[in-house]
Amino acid sequence: GDYDNDGDLDLFVTNSENQKNFLFRNDGNFNFTRILNDPIVNENGYYACSGWGDYDNDGDLDMFVTQAYGPSSAPLLNHLYKNLLVETGTASFEKITNDIIVNDAGFSYGFAWADWDADGDLDLFTARTFNENENNAAYLNNGNSNKWIIIKLSGASATYRSPISSKVKVKAVLNGNPVWLVRTVEGQSGYCGQNMDLHFGLGNTAVIDSIIVEWPSNNTEVYTGVQVNQIIRIVEGSGIIGINNPGNEVPEGFLLYQNYPNPFNPETSIKFTVPSALKNSNLTLKIYDINGKAVKELFNKKFETGNYEYVWNSGNYPSGIYFYQISNSDFSITKKMVLVK
Repeated sequence: GDYDNDGDLDLFVTNSENQKNFLFRNDGNFNFTRILNDPIVNENGYYACSGWGDYDNDGDLDMFVTQAYGPSSAPLLNHLYKNLLVETGTASFEKITNDIIVNDAGFSYGFAWADWDADGDLDLFTARTFNENENNAAYLNNGNSNKWIIIKLSGASATYRSPISSKVKVKAVLNGNPVWLVRTVEGQSGYCGQNMDLHFGLGNTAVIDSIIVEWPSNNTEVYTGVQVNQIIRIVEGSGIIGINNPGNEVPEGFLLYQNYPNPFNPETSIKFTVPSALKNSNLTLKIYDINGKAVKELFNKKFETGNYEYVWNSGNYPSGIYFYQISNSDFSITKKMVLVK
């Protein structure tokens, strides 16, 4: 993982048998420097697996390390190290000691970061085997207000259908400074763990400047002006084909219908139903292109209870896949439509 946000991949190595772990910083040109004085490498332990993840969505990679199979029957504690790069400007780590994930003792031989509740932050699952009779553990991240994006990839051909070995670079602005964040899709992310969704914490980034996808087929694709706080799917050669903006549960009775006609040229109708629970609630309807960039706002106003219909005239917009999304401060619904000229 690129823990110092300089664009190249650094290396963390876990060691067992009461040894210290290793951290190697990539200095470029295939040269590495071993980090010798940092909390992340200063403590002996019986470490089993490790994994990078931006659990606080601040824009730098943190590290979770498990322990298992010590010399006695005593359970062991896992370790979480918070990266201080965004806060201090220096890529160093602070050991977190007051969270349940580092005080729940056992033998954790495997784990995975994953946003299983689709709210934009990384949750944690550990595979445990203390005395060969221990329940696994799942920990829900309560999150914060920092921005994020999750990217799911699919290759175009049968040969490269799996996105493994793809590299994605996201250009964010963290505290006013442009930074390239790098993730790779791996077949295994730490011992006995895997998650091929790419999660990026974005701190206070307002909008993503650029996303670059480098596919195993050697194709490279670029997307610009992408909105934050969404889950997107990118298919090689087809662009962004799915957008999901997680929020609170959609109010009962609210309906957003599929546009008609679809495909369309040049006009299409978008119908929706506003229930009494949303009476006088402010709603926004926006059109997004395949890059996730907002290209048109059809309305931003309050509605009475009832059924409504709006017509979008595509005008000079080119053929392609578009998304229409109705949202307010608590929820959003997105659907896909196709413009064919």
